[in-house]
Amino acid sequence: MEAKGRLAMKTGIQQEYGTANAVYSFIQEQLDVRWLWPDEEDVIKRERLAIAPMERRYHPQIRARGGMIVRTSLGDNKEDAPELWARFQRIQLDSMDMSGGHGFSDWWEKYGATHPDYFAAAPDGSRTAVK
Repeated sequence: MEAKGRLAMKTGIQQEYGTANAVYSFIQEQLDVRWLWPDEEDVIKRERLAIAPMERRYHPQIRARGGMIVRTSLGDNKEDAPELWARFQRIQLDSMDMSGGHGFSDWWEKYGATHPDYFAAAPDGSRTAVK
C-alpha cells in the first residue's frame, strides 16, 4: 500500500491521530495560527518567537471527532482545501470507526403506499419521496 502527498495516511494502518491533533493544537495555541476558512491561513506576524517549556495532556470528552461531513475524504488521500481545513480543526482525525450508510433508500417504494405515516410530512401535509 502506498500513500501519496504530504499529509497522506495509509488506510488500515493509521489508527490513532493524537500526535497529528497535538501538532495542530500546538500550532494554533502557541504560534497563533488560525485556519478560519478552507484554503486560508491567518498568521500573526511576530519579530520574535518564544515558547516556554510545557507539558500538556488532553483527552477529548468524546472519542468521535468526525462525522458525515468530513469522513467522506478520510482514506482517499485528498488534499483539497476542505479536507485540509477539517484536519487543521482536528475534526477529521479520530480513532473511532463510524462506518454506516443509508439503509432506508428503498423504504418509499416498499412502504409509501401502505404506511405513509412512516415518512415526515411536508409543511403542506403531503408525503412524497425525496429525489
